[in-house]
Amino acid sequence: MSSKVFVDTSAFYALVSETDQEHATARSIREALNNEPAQLLTTNYVLLETVSLLQRRHGMEAAKRFGDFVGEEVDVVWITESQHRGAWGYWKQRGMRGLSLVDCSCIVVMRELGVRQVFGFDEQFRTAGFTLLDSTPPPDRVAERRGVYRAGRTRR
Repeated sequence: MSSKVFVDTSAFYALVSETDQEHATARSIREALNNEPAQLLTTNYVLLETVSLLQRRHGMEAAKRFGDFVGEEVDVVWITESQHRGAWGYWKQRGMRGLSLVDCSCIVVMRELGVRQVFGFDEQFRTAGFTLLDSTPPPDRVAERRGVYRAGRTRR
């Protein structure tokens, strides 16, 4: 039985964008995942977020290529009304500026499906009890990440 790995927007974006600070790390992780029997999962919310980000930063063609590729490589979980409500409740309860509703929906889905590993770079997944595949960053890197959306956009 293969392990389940959830793929977040931050990983998808880093794989596609050569200018993203995590590009090399994302490619290395993806290569390692190709060599082991891992079931890659994401949600339709993550796909929507990633396509929007790519379209805005890299144009329509990059967004289209991503959308065509991801359906072949990753199993997509479609968020149900119940999961959306759970994510909304989690988001309101946490009240953290850096925690998006999309992230909360991922957390709800991962908990429901028993997924423990995340291919992504958002620290809120580690804070929620999941394992990021990128190894724990040194303390100076954690401080650097404050106020930064992991797909490369600095919050204003």
